[in-house]
Amino acid sequence: MRFALSTGSLYTYGLDRVFALAAEAGFDGIEVLVDPRFDTRQPVYLRRLMERHSLPILSVHAPFRPKRLAAWPRTQPESIAATAELARAVGVEVIVVHLPYGINRTYARWLRNDLQTWQRAHPKPVVAVENMPLKWVRWWPFTPLEMWRMNRLEEWGAFPHLTLDTTHLGTKRLDPLLVYERVRDRVVHVHLSNARREGRRVREHRRLEDGFLPLDVLISRLAQDGYAGIATVELHPEALEAEDEGKARFHLRQQIAFCRQHGLASAHQPRWRAVLRQIARRLDEEQVSYKVVGGASATLHGVPLPVRDLDIETDAEDAYRFQTLFADHVVEPVALRENEVYRSHFGRLDFDGVAVEVIGDLHRREAGGWVPTAATTETTVHLDGVPVRVSWLEEEVLAYIRRQRLDRAAQCLPHCGPDRLLALLRGEQNTEVL
Repeated sequence: MRFALSTGSLYTYGLDRVFALAAEAGFDGIEVLVDPRFDTRQPVYLRRLMERHSLPILSVHAPFRPKRLAAWPRTQPESIAATAELARAVGVEVIVVHLPYGINRTYARWLRNDLQTWQRAHPKPVVAVENMPLKWVRWWPFTPLEMWRMNRLEEWGAFPHLTLDTTHLGTKRLDPLLVYERVRDRVVHVHLSNARREGRRVREHRRLEDGFLPLDVLISRLAQDGYAGIATVELHPEALEAEDEGKARFHLRQQIAFCRQHGLASAHQPRWRAVLRQIARRLDEEQVSYKVVGGASATLHGVPLPVRDLDIETDAEDAYRFQTLFADHVVEPVALRENEVYRSHFGRLDFDGVAVEVIGDLHRREAGGWVPTAATTETTVHLDGVPVRVSWLEEEVLAYIRRQRLDRAAQCLPHCGPDRLLALLRGEQNTEVL
């Protein structure tokens, strides 16, 4: 399995810069989304970028609406043929196409009746049909609608070659792993991005770690199955904070690290362990108060969970001391920040692809005001010989329940001590997470 970055993830950047950032982050290649820019569809220029950055193009995505492109075929079948010609010119063996939108019956008939015949006449590249999302429209504000033809699982899954798009499945609240297991013999390409609930809506194309889809499990399953195709990280520029190239660079490193960690988990020890040992030693030397919370804390207690980043809770003063000690790793400086749910002295750091978030004096919004909600319990576990301060697992469970992460709480409960849990519930041990 090779991991590519879609140029659509940074469509607000020039193509040369996208290639450079993908190569620097460590992606195996690029997926070119054909769009109105001639840079995305001139094979001589694309080959020049491949040579300049030593980064191959692994797949090509046909344009969404070919009629909007100058000097490009206007019908979908002709556009697919042109995309296939471009792909052959740059040595690509798979192209991604969308299902018919709205009333495009002509394209729907072509896909249903003529695609397989066309594919037999043009065996390379393979045409991989992508599942599409539910869509909100202005004239129907009640629920998202099925706006693409042939998008029900039974119809889409009948195509011989499929692109499995995870965030699009998220709009339908479908588990990508369950869908993959139904159609895996036909999956030749994967689009990776998460989805996040915001009220009744689902925001698409979020970062791999930012959402409710279990992409870590899916990537691991693909690796276990010996999937030999391309998995393309396809995000929205907003998710990469593309207005700041430094943040975009950081997030890209995080995305490929996420892919590598879960795709090659058996090949090497997760890097977060070495990073946490380094941090814990330094904080103890400098007498900085801290405790590890969240998924890393649960994992250190023996719960088999994926660690997506390291969350370090402390007080406000020590959040800034933490930043000073690790100044070379700062991506987002510590500052008092708040959103609709939380307020803290928050900063983000990067240790060679391992994300670390420092959270000082955490409060949550409640009854129109702010109340403390940081972990108050503490114990010590040993990580490869290094003592690391963590919150009680039982307090993490209560925090998961308050945040309605019942699946995660259920995973942790078998590892909890009943005496500690009862002490928290009875008020015998102070906690602020509830």
